Amino acid sequence: MFSPTLPTCRYTGLHIYRTRRMWVVSARADDVLRAYSMLTEPVAQQWFGWTDEQIGQLPPLPDGPVRDLRNIADVVRPDPSELYLVGIHRRSRRVATWTSLTRQEDGTYHVGGAVGPDFRGQGYGHESLRAVCSMAHRHFGIRQLTAGCEATNEASKRWLQGAGFRPAEGPATYVLPNGREIDSVWWTRSARLVRHACRWLPRS
Repeated sequence: MFSPTLPTCRYTGLHIYRTRRMWVVSARADDVLRAYSMLTEPVAQQWFGWTDEQIGQLPPLPDGPVRDLRNIADVVRPDPSELYLVGIHRRSRRVATWTSLTRQEDGTYHVGGAVGPDFRGQGYGHESLRAVCSMAHRHFGIRQLTAGCEATNEASKRWLQGAGFRPAEGPATYVLPNGREIDSVWWTRSARLVRHACRWLPRS
């Protein structure tokens, strides 16, 4: 459920979705930077394939816990082209997951994401993605989500299947930013009924 104790999206653009162990937040600039720190570690880069130049261009990455969930000074308000959401572990107030929703030319949104090293293998990725899908369908009014991953990435395949994604057609290969070509598999998740309740995001 959306937490009634924090600023609502109607006035601030800040979204808070409370899960069993996390707040899934869409999102403050500081949250996004904390998420980037997990994306630059070696295991994540095996799958994301960022170049050294891309990593070098990142601003200084904050560390430590998220101190103020009520801070709305640096809210990244929902953008029709891309949404960023992070999962903040409630007990430690550390960023545990990162998810992006990127709009495609056909109106669908492509899902990408990662789980921090200390939170892998404990169900945080599944918990976060289910929350993101619920927000996408029931708040942002997005009907169809798509995703792709490397054919050998079993963790990503389990992550998507656990949130209700089903196999779909797509290109057999994909080239990462660093030039590595991978064998790819593709996924889709559709909602029969959607609800558009966000004033910041136009209807799909």
